Amino acid sequence: MATLVLNLFWQWLCLNMLFDLEPGDEIDTFIFNGQITIVKKEIGAAKGILAHIKPDKRMSDEQSLQSTLEEKQKGAA
Repeated sequence: MATLVLNLFWQWLCLNMLFDLEPGDEIDTFIFNGQITIVKKEIGAAKGILAHIKPDKRMSDEQSLQSTLEEKQKGAA
């Protein structure tokens, strides 16, 4: 039991030091070719990437969703 506790503590310490993770943080994990990648989600992280995209105010969120779903259905048929 002591080994398990020590192992869990070591894993937490490594994650905290390497990735600045705290309990309750949201993360995405990706596994490819046996390599695990952990990405911490941060509020506003995509702001710079999406800054040049302007919304089309003529279309509501619901209309946008419906048109996307319809396009996907047409592509699947």
